[in-house]
Amino acid sequence: MRSLRGGILTLNTTLQEAYLEIGVTIVATHIDVVLFASGMQNAAKASLAPLPDQTAQSTAATENASRYLQQIRKHWSDKAHATFDEAHGHVAFDNGQTVEMSADATMLNIAVSAGPWAGLAQQNSVEIRRGRPLNAVCTP
Repeated sequence: MRSLRGGILTLNTTLQEAYLEIGVTIVATHIDVVLFASGMQNAAKASLAPLPDQTAQSTAATENASRYLQQIRKHWSDKAHATFDEAHGHVAFDNGQTVEMSADATMLNIAVSAGPWAGLAQQNSVEIRRGRPLNAVCTP
């Protein structure tokens, strides 16, 4: 039987046996795969560290800005650390994302800040759907 030079990483025991049968010289199993995956995750985190945080801002013209700000406060108060008054709000999520809001007589302003790997596009679309009456347009 010819020996194949190379290695395979898999947690699937059937594939492990099949690769060994055809002569693969290295078949990484269980803890090898876990350690490799952990190393790759750590390398990915390290490569993201120097990247800047992502931010997005949204402004909605409305005469009900303070009311909407209070509705958002009620929505987030049990999901994150939130501090609000009638004109300003701050939300800090466990994952490090923050939301700053301000309301005046004619405008609601929302600014979201997150780490470099966060999906702000998804966060923006979720918040716009929740705030349907705002008809907000997000600009990164």
